[in-house]
Amino acid sequence: MMRSRWSPAGVVALGLLLLPGGVAQAQDGRDSVIDRARLLAGSNRTDQARNIYAAWLATHPDDAEAWRELGREELKAGRPAAAARALDRSLALKPHEATADRLELAQALAAPAVEPLFGGSRDSDGNVLSRVGFRADLALADGARVGIVAARSTLADGLDTGSDAGIAVFGRWRPRAALSFEWSGGARRVESSARALAPATLPSADLRMRFRAPGNGPRLDLRGRHEALAVSPMLIANRVTRSEVSARVDLPAGPVWLRAMGRLGALDALLEINRRSLLGGGIAVPVSGAAEISGQVSHLAYDEPSSSGYFAPRLAQMVEAGSYAELYPSARWSLALDLGAGLQRVAQHGAAAGSWRGAFRLWALSSLRLQPGRDLVLELEAYDAPRATAAAVTSEGWRWGSASLSLRWAL
Repeated sequence: MMRSRWSPAGVVALGLLLLPGGVAQAQDGRDSVIDRARLLAGSNRTDQARNIYAAWLATHPDDAEAWRELGREELKAGRPAAAARALDRSLALKPHEATADRLELAQALAAPAVEPLFGGSRDSDGNVLSRVGFRADLALADGARVGIVAARSTLADGLDTGSDAGIAVFGRWRPRAALSFEWSGGARRVESSARALAPATLPSADLRMRFRAPGNGPRLDLRGRHEALAVSPMLIANRVTRSEVSARVDLPAGPVWLRAMGRLGALDALLEINRRSLLGGGIAVPVSGAAEISGQVSHLAYDEPSSSGYFAPRLAQMVEAGSYAELYPSARWSLALDLGAGLQRVAQHGAAAGSWRGAFRLWALSSLRLQPGRDLVLELEAYDAPRATAAAVTSEGWRWGSASLSLRWAL
């Protein structure tokens, strides 16, 4: 049997061409309009689908199913208040259990929320970190939230101790389904027994923009940040801070995605400033709408060696195979997994590259909805790689693991 050469995106495009072009061209209205909206929704053209549903409902306000589907798309677009209005209208026209459940979810997402946070980490150099924090946020407008977060971490490495206490304001804005912005700014007070210095208050800032073109279009992730690297007493004692910009681009190329990534920044300490860069690229193959497998290579380089408590090789290279998946074991439980394994090698300054050895990384996020507006979130991370995190590692053979638990409670 011959397999179809049409991609899912191609099938959607053909369907959109064959269907009537707009609301006005529908016969007495409904089937072609709703089918077109559903095709757009199914191909991640959420804003276009929302517009078609809204135009139809402006002249057909008694269509309970269309209100229900509009509510679903408003949720996908990050507009829970609009979703709640649409779902409430649908329920008023026709009782529906799933719609009632979705309405509760939308109302919870639109409400103010508080979130206690607990976590900790340990690495192969003996650095142990414990963290406790609290976050609260509310909606300024549909698709825009602001909040405040405060947290305190304590650190120990067997010889010295340290602490990191911070407070920051943050916000999220999603003007369109395909575009989102996140920002934060605040201050952190750090101190360490490893050096006889008074506690220091250091600024922190983070800005991120993400864009995903409708349908099967390009994806862009841009980020800039400045923060203290407070993952060991020695890093705190040397007042190491990071200032960095990063970018990732995914481009569709037939059945695969071409991926490029880069980071450029500097680590600033009491006695040195060290610049570093990372370049990488690869190919990702979608397995389904919520899973992919990938292969990528990366090259990390530091300008100078460091004596401030972090590992700064001349270069660190990695070849990796990875997989990302989003799973939904039940209606209340979602799970995201990002796994990678491969080979890595390191070259010290003034020396040739060493031999290749194994590398591994794991990230997992589990979200359990206890009831609408009550979400228990568990996050796990593990690394065995010299370029492992966006921050800094403390030795060549560094391994690290962390866990955090939070409970988001809508008020």
